[in-house]
Amino acid sequence: MARVLILEDEAVIGAHLQMMLERAGHEMMGYHNSCDSALAALALARPDVAILDVSLRGNGTSETVAERLVAMGVPFLFLSGRPPVAVPALAAYADAPWLSKPTDAQRLIATISELLGP
Repeated sequence: MARVLILEDEAVIGAHLQMMLERAGHEMMGYHNSCDSALAALALARPDVAILDVSLRGNGTSETVAERLVAMGVPFLFLSGRPPVAVPALAAYADAPWLSKPTDAQRLIATISELLGP
């Protein structure tokens, strides 16, 4: 079981991700719909892993949260309907897994397990 932080600006998708992960036995740090909210949560607790939507409302990206997670040593994956080449601001995080929306629970859980390691 891992403590998971979700950054997703679409409420339906965030709730669905949370439900999938809880069914798999993971503990949620909630889902956050903005970088500010996710950064505030990170100031209070350290997740084991994070899922980051790439494109957020207002033409923003999850870059500031990715930076913070790297500084904290927390592995993360990107979840997006856009291909990686469409978001040059995140090129520095090319090593992070990139899953396409929609993704199924099995693939998401497997990717989280890979990030957490043995």
